[in-house]
Amino acid sequence: MSETTTNPQPQNASPLNLNPPPPDSAYICPSPTLPKDLWTPPAEPYFLYDTLTDPTVLRELLVLKEEPQLRPAYILGYEIKLWGQCPALLDKRGSIVKGFVYDVRTEEDAAKLAAYETKSYREVPCWIRYMDGEKPVEDLGRTFLFAGDFGELREGVFDLGVFLGGRGRGRGRDCVVEKVGERLDTYTSISPQMLQAILALKDLLASGYELSHIIGGDSAGGHLCLSLLSHLHHRRPFEDSVNCHVDRNTGVRGCFLVSPLCSYNFNTPSYKRWFSADTLGQRVSKWGKCLVNGSPWHHEISAGKGWGMALDVPERWWEGLNVVDRILVVGRYEEAFSDHVQQLGATLQRCSKGEVALHMFNEAHDGPLMDFAAGRPPSETTKTITHFMVSSFRE
Repeated sequence: MSETTTNPQPQNASPLNLNPPPPDSAYICPSPTLPKDLWTPPAEPYFLYDTLTDPTVLRELLVLKEEPQLRPAYILGYEIKLWGQCPALLDKRGSIVKGFVYDVRTEEDAAKLAAYETKSYREVPCWIRYMDGEKPVEDLGRTFLFAGDFGELREGVFDLGVFLGGRGRGRGRDCVVEKVGERLDTYTSISPQMLQAILALKDLLASGYELSHIIGGDSAGGHLCLSLLSHLHHRRPFEDSVNCHVDRNTGVRGCFLVSPLCSYNFNTPSYKRWFSADTLGQRVSKWGKCLVNGSPWHHEISAGKGWGMALDVPERWWEGLNVVDRILVVGRYEEAFSDHVQQLGATLQRCSKGEVALHMFNEAHDGPLMDFAAGRPPSETTKTITHFMVSSFRE
């Protein structure tokens, strides 16, 4: 009598396994692993625009051993409004928001960012464009869109130094710099940067700063400063019920105007002599006239309102100017708008109740910038502006 035995199937053998293991063997499927130092999870770029752009805040939140690496970037199709003193990111076609990108590498860190932003913000995908010239130049990432009560929002400019300083997190700074763009927009009756400048000034005042500020700019930036002085001198009404009244007890401490754009008259001797050597060529002038002529902005200037161009309106617009204590007008003889700069300085000296100084130098336009780039000693223009700023703060 013969006996037939069968090999017992291990309990952990799969019924789908066509090649069962040999008798008495342990069937354990190994789990391949890689050393942790040979693999890191892919990073998720997060676009940050609020207090998280401060490396100290971000480092403390994520408990990082080293200071986080942030890349400057912007996102298109968004705008910033204020929710209290906090920035609120909103959808707005054609508008951009600048900030910084941090590469998040763990789900835990992503959760910390979301918790920091609170339920008043929701995480959304966004297309990021970097501004540092490094690769990648753009990438798909994440950011936090405002999801709270839109009725609680207001126009304004978010300043990280003011925000952190008011919460005991300041960096020992006694002054704040607001940088506003310099693009002219003739399709509307006023440059949108003028509105930004007014709101930036209002926001600084609301944050506890006084009008001990110095405002200044070069070329189009100087034009913007003149527009702001015009608004403080003759308040301009804005559409959409935007409150642009600036409450003030004193004037701005100082204003420096470096070769400011102040007229669209291209028939001056200096323009005819230097237009080919300066940054503004004949073709640009021709296109500029096509944009300006007949525009709402041009109609406002034609009506004698000096919010747009300081010298293209009657001088009486500037009479009794008392919104700034000191004005420095700087120009160069070897630039297209040399005559305009000298005319502006003389006009302000006649009309302003404060101190007005005009300095002209035998330099080309952007001379200080070229000296700085080449590592040369500061030019007389740079020294004059520096002395003006320092003395304005001290007095």
